[in-house]
Amino acid sequence: MSISPKNVESIQAVESAILIVNLDDQGSPSSDGSARSWNIYTGGQDNSAAGKARNRWFDKHQLVIDENAESGFNGERV
Repeated sequence: MSISPKNVESIQAVESAILIVNLDDQGSPSSDGSARSWNIYTGGQDNSAAGKARNRWFDKHQLVIDENAESGFNGERV
């Protein structure tokens, strides 16, 4: 975050938000319910450590929209 003051502003905006809108660009899940659920929850099908929850904020409610314009809601709380 120390590279740019804009990074600090961006993180502060996310931290103060109640709802996050995630626009996923990593492909669309299959119509399989399990795959869609996993995509909404973790942000993709990549099960590697680098791929899990790459753009998810688990202390926020999240509206997730994928490349097919299908949406889901992630209200997971930690």
